[in-house]
Amino acid sequence: MNLLWLESAIPASTMAAWVTREGKPIYTEALTTLAKLHIFPNSVIKLVVVPTFKTSFRQAITGGGTSGSFGVPSEKDDKQSDVDIKFLDVFALERWETILHYMVSSGSGQNPTKPSVRVLFLLQRSGLMTTVGQGPLQITSTRFQFLLHSPHEQLWELLLQYLHLTEVATNGLGSTF
Repeated sequence: MNLLWLESAIPASTMAAWVTREGKPIYTEALTTLAKLHIFPNSVIKLVVVPTFKTSFRQAITGGGTSGSFGVPSEKDDKQSDVDIKFLDVFALERWETILHYMVSSGSGQNPTKPSVRVLFLLQRSGLMTTVGQGPLQITSTRFQFLLHSPHEQLWELLLQYLHLTEVATNGLGSTF
């Protein structure tokens, strides 16, 4: 959290001095995870959060922006059922498992439930899946390792790919996603 409010990089030795001996393993794991997620450049001399992430996370925490941190709450109508955390967890897990099952069973002759066209486009553009001739999408051998990552790392990687595609589309370099 301290790094979000610093305007310049901080020496790694200074940051390490703030960590207790008992907290060192957690601290080291956090640095490694932040580097894997590309939030934290992989530097051992000076530590800094990527500026875009820093700005956006600050805004989310403080509730800045024109519509608040997480958008404008919707008005509940009679047709809406109660949506709670448990419902959202189950729904998100089902959607995520649909994507993973589709990737794993690609080319096996099974007919799993297909993700949406946009998700399939994202899987193909990110290099996770490819078409061979006129056949269906198949997972690429070099990206099979994606399936071995934790769900958080998988989701983060897809989110980064999605953001990259929207950036390309916004800059007029590609089709709208």
